[in-house]
Amino acid sequence: MESAAEQGFTEALAFLRQKDEQDARLQAAIEAGKADAELRRKEALLRLSILEQKGLGPEAKEGFEEAGLPGISFDDAYGVNSFTPDSAADYEEIRECIKEFENRDATVYYIQHSLTFSGTMVSLFFVSNHPSEWKADREDLLKERPIVAVANLRDDYIEVGSIRFLIQKNGMERLQ
Repeated sequence: MESAAEQGFTEALAFLRQKDEQDARLQAAIEAGKADAELRRKEALLRLSILEQKGLGPEAKEGFEEAGLPGISFDDAYGVNSFTPDSAADYEEIRECIKEFENRDATVYYIQHSLTFSGTMVSLFFVSNHPSEWKADREDLLKERPIVAVANLRDDYIEVGSIRFLIQKNGMERLQ
């Protein structure tokens, strides 16, 4: 017998699969191997809904939906807090980083900002231009192990890889 958490996970996956099967536009994009900005935006909103179900505040989704601005969580010596990106002290650097990454035909929908010994690390939660990967990306997000683009603002590099995170009352903390 499945636990309540396993059952919830199974139901969420079933809902997401059903939604994908019903979206003919998405199917056409999968066949073409490329998604336009509007499809990526819709997928980003779906992923923000997943994060909201996991406990992230609704401000992130609302800000992205209304203004196209990804929400941001700061993880530093004072704890974890969520803000709008424009309130970040290093917002211009973050915005340049997002712009550079989105030039690769991706849509950034959330940011996790960490101060580390290696510098300021910014994890960019994104929707790729490859719709055939989206189901697996959502499953990774549900398991709290998404593929993100991690930028070190000090060294000015970006690499794509998997991280672990924990959603807390005031935002998101990066664990790995």
